[in-house]
Amino acid sequence: MTIEFVVKDLTHLQRTGRISNTARILGSLLHVCPVLTMDVHGNGKITPMAKERTERRALNHIQDDIQRIMNANTELPYAAVVFDGNHATAKARCGSVEDQIS
Repeated sequence: MTIEFVVKDLTHLQRTGRISNTARILGSLLHVCPVLTMDVHGNGKITPMAKERTERRALNHIQDDIQRIMNANTELPYAAVVFDGNHATAKARCGSVEDQIS
């Protein structure tokens, strides 16, 4: 089981000490959206997986990861859940992944 998510606003990452103030400012200017993953089998540590220039590219990165995993093991059953975090338009863009899994 994996958990991947995108953080659009870097302010929270800076406030919690995960990135420096300089990294937050530069990331905000360049519209960097990090793709993060959570270690669900260990202690729940959040680590960066990729850095994409826009939110759309970050969501496409996650969608590509889901497709890659699904294509690698066709014999195993899969379930994918997309949470929107009060961002319904982003979830609508990822709806095609849920439809393909069902």
